This record gives sequence, structure tokens and C-alpha cells, in this order.
Amino acid sequence: MMKSDMSYCRKTAVEQVISDFLFHCQYEKNLNEKTIYAYRSDLYMFNRYIHELYPSVVFEQVSKDMLKTYLQHISTYKPKTVKRKLASLKALFNYYDFEHDDFLSKHSINSPFHSKNVILLL
Repeated sequence: MMKSDMSYCRKTAVEQVISDFLFHCQYEKNLNEKTIYAYRSDLYMFNRYIHELYPSVVFEQVSKDMLKTYLQHISTYKPKTVKRKLASLKALFNYYDFEHDDFLSKHSINSPFHSKNVILLL
């Protein structure tokens, strides 16, 4: 199937997207190892959580509702920690969208983070 076909849809494992993102951060962006460690920790925690609830989910299927459920799950953490975990997820989604030529917007699939402001009441 051609990429231009509107029915075309990637099915990428969440783990693979995380791995690619961490590689990008380390070798292409040359980020500090502490930043990469934080990304790795945050994203693997998200991956474990999402696969406990949705064992067969692929990255392209992660929805706003799934992220809201995850936000509820991490809401017991300190506000600064929650903010960092959300920032890690946002960076991951932005990376994916950029690397796949705005795949989400081209196929009328909304990124869970596009035009979404998260307000934390503390």
C-alpha cells in the first residue's frame, strides 16, 4: 500500500517509538544523560501502565482518554513530577509527529497533546 493512500496506517509498538525517541535524544540532539534518564524512566513507566490496561495497543492508538487515565494514575505524585512526566510524553508525541511528516494531522488523527492544555490544580 502506498503512503499517500488515506487508509494507510502504521502500527508501531509503543516500545519501538520510545526506543527511537531515546536514540534521537542521545545521538541526534546530544541531550544530557540525566535528561535521557528522566525520559527513559517516565516513558517506560507510561509504557508499562498503558500495556497493563491495553495489552495490544500500538502507538498510533494511544488516545486522549488513555492519557487522562494515566494522568489520574500519576496524580498522587508531587506536582513537579507529574509535570515532568507529562512533558516527557509531549516530547515523545512531538518527536513521532515530526519524524513521520505530520502523520497524525495528515490522516485526521489528533495527537493526544495537540491543542490540549493540561491544568493541574494543586
